Amino acid sequence: MTPEGKEYLDSSHWDKAFDPYRNAILGTRALYYLLKPVTDLDWVFLAPSAWLRPGQRTGTFRTGKDDMLFAADGTSSISNEDYALALIEEVITPQHHRERFTVGY
Repeated sequence: MTPEGKEYLDSSHWDKAFDPYRNAILGTRALYYLLKPVTDLDWVFLAPSAWLRPGQRTGTFRTGKDDMLFAADGTSSISNEDYALALIEEVITPQHHRERFTVGY
């Protein structure tokens, strides 16, 4: 959820630059809501920040649950490298079960 209480796709934070990916994101969201009530499967969704792009692996990022993470300056971002690190850490040492979590700076 964004600060206005809406999912990113439905909020004023949506960046038109992502319009070409909107249908894929809608499909992923639909899958999340299909899995959400399932209790006999240990699933997890890792959601990136609004901007996921190449950068540096810092190893320093925040995690959250359903809320998109925003920095003090209002940006929402994570590098591909730190996103991958968060995913690998979750695979090696699972912290989330039957839920979505997010990563960002």
